[in-house]
Amino acid sequence: MKPLEELFKQIGTYPEYGIAYNIKGLEEIRFWDTNMTETVIDEVPSDLARGIYIFSYQDGELISLRRTA
Repeated sequence: MKPLEELFKQIGTYPEYGIAYNIKGLEEIRFWDTNMTETVIDEVPSDLARGIYIFSYQDGELISLRRTA
């Protein structure tokens, strides 16, 4: 989750919820802000482990809700 936290710090965005895909053929981060506006980034941090991540920000911290490898 640390690579995702660093990415969001760099872009200055702290999403309400999100999904990050780093699997064969799909590298994407899709997230929603507090107004439920969707944003899609067509790349993932190079050091993000392979898998699908479901996350949210809670109490100023990025929390993993689920990860599948």
